[in-house]
Amino acid sequence: MTKPHALIVSYHFYPSAAVGAKRPSELAKFLESNGYKVSVLRGCEREDAVADVFDTPIDIYSVKFPRKLVSSLWRKIKPGASIPTTTDSNADSRPADTKHAARSKSEIFWPRRQLRTWMSFLQGDKIWLVKAIIAVYGIPKNTKFDVIIATGPPVAGYLTGIVAARRFKAPLILDFRDPWYRHSSQESQQSTTLHPLARVEDYLGQMCISHCSGITTASPGTASYTKNSYDLSDQSVDVVLNGYDPDAICESMAPTGRLELLYAGTLYLNRNPFPFLKAIRDFADLPNIDRSKIQFILVGNCNDWNGVELLPWLQEQCLTDIVKIRDAVGHSELGGLISSSNVLVNFAQGQALQIPAKSYEYLVAGRDLILIAEEDSDVARLYSNAGVGLVIPPEDQEKALNALGILYDAYVTEESGFQASGRSTEIFSRGYQLHIFKQLLDNFPGNSTGDSTAKRG
Repeated sequence: MTKPHALIVSYHFYPSAAVGAKRPSELAKFLESNGYKVSVLRGCEREDAVADVFDTPIDIYSVKFPRKLVSSLWRKIKPGASIPTTTDSNADSRPADTKHAARSKSEIFWPRRQLRTWMSFLQGDKIWLVKAIIAVYGIPKNTKFDVIIATGPPVAGYLTGIVAARRFKAPLILDFRDPWYRHSSQESQQSTTLHPLARVEDYLGQMCISHCSGITTASPGTASYTKNSYDLSDQSVDVVLNGYDPDAICESMAPTGRLELLYAGTLYLNRNPFPFLKAIRDFADLPNIDRSKIQFILVGNCNDWNGVELLPWLQEQCLTDIVKIRDAVGHSELGGLISSSNVLVNFAQGQALQIPAKSYEYLVAGRDLILIAEEDSDVARLYSNAGVGLVIPPEDQEKALNALGILYDAYVTEESGFQASGRSTEIFSRGYQLHIFKQLLDNFPGNSTGDSTAKRG
C-alpha cells in the first residue's frame, strides 16, 4: 500500500533552535515514523542546513531567510516601557510609568505609521513569502501530496500553503500555534488597524481559512478565537496541544532547607517581572523570614524587560543577594538548574489564548509551580486540569505574598518538600498529542486513508 504523502510548510524547522520549530519538526518525525511519507518546505539560515533527525531521508525544500535590512529601524519605532525607580509605597501601588505611553496613545506621525504598517504587514516576512512561493513552483507539478499542513506563525506559512494546495490540488490543514489576530479585533491594538494594508491582511486571513479543509490549534483559546473571528463553512477546528517531551521528566527529588525559585526564558513584552520581584522584596523583609534561605534565578534573556534593565533596579531594592540573573544556558545545564530548584516560575501574562511551551515541561518536573497569569487563561486552565501550580494574577501582591509564604513553609520551615497531585500527565505528553494529530490526518477527507470529499485549496 502506498504511504500517504504529507507536505509540511513551516517558516521554522529543524535545525533551527526557535521555539516555533519544535512543533512542525516533531510532527514530521512522528508522521515519518508512523506510516507517512513526509516532505518539508522550510525556512532556514543556510540552505544546506541539515535536519538529520529522521529515520529515513525525506525531501526538504529550503528557503533561506532574507536579510532584514531595516530591522534596526523597526526596533526604534516599536513601543517600550519603563518603571518607576522610586521605592515609596504610593509608587508601588501605581501602574508602571511608560515613557512611550503618551506616544502610543497619541496620533502617530504619518511617515512612522506608514513604515510601521509596511513592516508589520504579514508579520514582516514578505520577501520570504515570495521566495517560498517560487520554491513551491520549483516542485514538479505532478508530485502527489495527499495533504498539506501549513503551520504558523508567521502567517507567510499559511499563504505558502494555500499556493501549494492549489498547485498540487491537495487538501490543506492550517495549524495555528498562535491566533491569527484580525487587525480589527480588540486583541490587535495597533495604530495600523484602519490602514489599507491591514484590511488586506484581514482579507488574506479569511481567504486562507475559507479555502482550507481543516484547522488545528495549539490551545483551546486559539480554537475559540478562530471560530468566533472568522467565517467558517464546514471546516473542523481541533485542538492538538504541544505537550512535553520525555527528556523533560525530572526524576530527582526537589531539595529542601531553602526556597530555590527558577525562571527560564525570555522576558517578552507582557512578561513584567517587577510585581513579583516586589513581592519577593516585601516577603524577604518580613521579621520571621530568613532571607539568606531564599534565591530566585532568572536564566535566559532576562537582563531587561521592555528596555528596562533589571540589575540597577535590583541594586536599588537591595535584592541582589536573592535575585540572580544568568545568560541562556544549554539544555543539560538547564536540567541541572531545574534539579537544584524546588519552585519553577512561569511568567505568562497577557497571552490568555496561548500556552508557553515550557508550561508542559514544568508539569513533569517534580517541582512546585508559580504561574503569573490571568486566572481565565489557557495556561491557568492547563495547570488546573493537571492539579498543579499556584496561579497568581498579574499585579496581585497579596496572592504573591501568600504563595511565597506557603512555599517557604513547605521547603524551609517544615521541609516537607514537593507533594505530587497524583493525577496522570500522560495526555499532556507530545507523543499523546501527536497521536491525536495523526488520527485527524488518517480520518481527514481526501487523505488516501480517509474518504475523498475534501475541500481543496
